[in-house]
Amino acid sequence: MARIKEYWEQGLSTERRRVEEVFLIIEELLKEKKSGIKAGDVADVLRSHNAPTGMWQLRADFSELAVAGRIQCDEVTSTWTLADTSLKDVG
Repeated sequence: MARIKEYWEQGLSTERRRVEEVFLIIEELLKEKKSGIKAGDVADVLRSHNAPTGMWQLRADFSELAVAGRIQCDEVTSTWTLADTSLKDVG
């Protein structure tokens, strides 16, 4: 989680730092699981770091990351993965 400290030092807004922290946690969870994750998985990690976050906030953060093209939701399994960067800006 050293990258989180970097975000704090870069002078990002509190909201932006939170979204970046959520993204870093998503990346770490996907490295461990090699498959999709759910918002509850991220909530568990934040809770273990003594930073509980409401599910409504996590869903908003996930939505922001999805709109930015950084993560995507599998509509069949309702799990999240990193966005396929080869498809970015195709449309």
